[in-house]
Amino acid sequence: MDKIEKVARALAKVDGYDADEIIQGEWEVEDNDPEQHFKGKPRWTMYERDARRLSAAFAVLVSE
Repeated sequence: MDKIEKVARALAKVDGYDADEIIQGEWEVEDNDPEQHFKGKPRWTMYERDARRLSAAFAVLVSE
């Protein structure tokens, strides 16, 4: 887990969400499997942009 993912997970937790909850996906059917499977991204990925911005800001503060 890289630092961006760690920060993104923390942001999701602060907002009261389960960082591993699967969201933003679609149902897929595989050729040999009659059941549908949900393929999606974990919720923490919704926080990646904010995590990158926060990490960049903290890097500036630490380098001073």
